[in-house]
Amino acid sequence: RVCPAAGTLAWARARRSWSVSTSTQETPLRCCVNDATDMHAALQRMNFESTLLVNPDFHALMQATRAFVASLHPGDIGFFYFAGHGAEAAVRQAGVCTSSNWLIARDMPDHRDDLPQFAIDAHNLLAEMEARRTRFNALVLDCCRDDPLPSGDRSARGGLASMDPKGSLVAFGCARGQTTAERRSGRNGIFTEHLLAHIEERGLDINNLFIRVGKAVEEATRGLGRPMVPYVNHSLREEGASLFPAPGSGPPPSRQQVAPAAMARQQDEQARAEAVERSQREAAEERRLRA
Repeated sequence: RVCPAAGTLAWARARRSWSVSTSTQETPLRCCVNDATDMHAALQRMNFESTLLVNPDFHALMQATRAFVASLHPGDIGFFYFAGHGAEAAVRQAGVCTSSNWLIARDMPDHRDDLPQFAIDAHNLLAEMEARRTRFNALVLDCCRDDPLPSGDRSARGGLASMDPKGSLVAFGCARGQTTAERRSGRNGIFTEHLLAHIEERGLDINNLFIRVGKAVEEATRGLGRPMVPYVNHSLREEGASLFPAPGSGPPPSRQQVAPAAMARQQDEQARAEAVERSQREAAEERRLRA
């Protein structure tokens, strides 16, 4: 973990991030290690307190997500990037069948009901990030979005399901029902390549960031017959939310900052009103004495 120099935080609160890549032996992914490594390096240049995790087993992935969530504090920006296998699947737990998006660790389960022992529930991860009362969060999932489970179990659906963020943004490498195009050459996957091309633009609103990325990915894959279309869910509550604010800019004041400022203005106005009233009383008394 790399901590930013104190002087660089004059224009933003603390920003914390994790970049994770996974690739299974059964269905290896060529670019995901490079994707996570390069995203980690970019986030460090953006003064995030960033951590990189490459090909973790389930225990390491679970411990990493817990550590990341625990590191978030009110007012922080949380950014979690995952490159690897993901699946939407209905899993039976404690007799109840629920559908979630699963981020799969290094080893591949044999059956969907084994996913909780091999993968992280992305819906739970997002809810835990939001419970930390951060300024805002970004969960970026560059997953292949096809069915990575063994051919004997086709209960996982194509693509990841939409999510329901609250004060956060969730970005998917491609739309539901699509699969990301695996390149035979090049350092990065198509979605991450274009995300890296734009993410370090100072002052760029996070919504506009993913609009630019989406247009670039769609244009780059137009020749594939069916262009990849990155998909975003968000419910951000802050205008102009940026992962890399321009120098001299800063986040809007928090409620704790606004309340003292408003109180100070009220006290100042009251003091001026009392001074005017006192001056008027003194002038009236002076006129009375002269009469």
